[in-house]
Amino acid sequence: MALELLATSPTQTGCFGFTFTDTTGVYNVTTNPGGYGAPNVESNDINGATISIYTPGSTVPYIITFVITTGNIDSAIITNPDGTTNDVTTDVVTTQGLSFPFSTAFGSDSLLIDETWIDGTENESITDGVYTVVYEVTDGTNSYNTTTYPLSTCNACCCITKAYANLKSGCGCNDNGLKSVQMADAFLNAAVSAADLGMFEAAQTNIEKALEICTNNCKTC
Repeated sequence: MALELLATSPTQTGCFGFTFTDTTGVYNVTTNPGGYGAPNVESNDINGATISIYTPGSTVPYIITFVITTGNIDSAIITNPDGTTNDVTTDVVTTQGLSFPFSTAFGSDSLLIDETWIDGTENESITDGVYTVVYEVTDGTNSYNTTTYPLSTCNACCCITKAYANLKSGCGCNDNGLKSVQMADAFLNAAVSAADLGMFEAAQTNIEKALEICTNNCKTC
């Protein structure tokens, strides 16, 4: 059996960026026949990797390209959708102290993808919605890839939490405000449920609706 590349759907780091983990693991004939190691490709034989991140609704990704030598990361360069580049080698290798693969099973750790790497503003939440993350590795001869679809919900969560907190009792318009925030909350939960079931178009539609209702219609006295 050939290498079966696996990665977790990236999780958010305090609403700022993502945490990315290679979960391919070590080869075991019984429990993990698609893992790194003979008869599959060894992790130390991987000499290149890319993580391509499509933000919600985009068709051109941010591409993080890694040059690798026997597990050591020689360089990590981001190519932005407009073709400009950003060198994050020092961040990956020195600040985060990482090697390849991005997994504790190989003595490394998960990769923190900072919000500023994907067109975010430092210390501000990234855009809500479904992201497409394509992970590919190569040994120079063969390439292996896997795709995940993380859902970002931080802005909607924050908006709905504040809307609940701002509800006031004893005024005539409060019932309408409550209905609006409950509806926004329902669409947020629908987005999460849809993503969990692999219904990513529905997840995107629902998170957009949650934000629309919360930002425009959650009115209180």
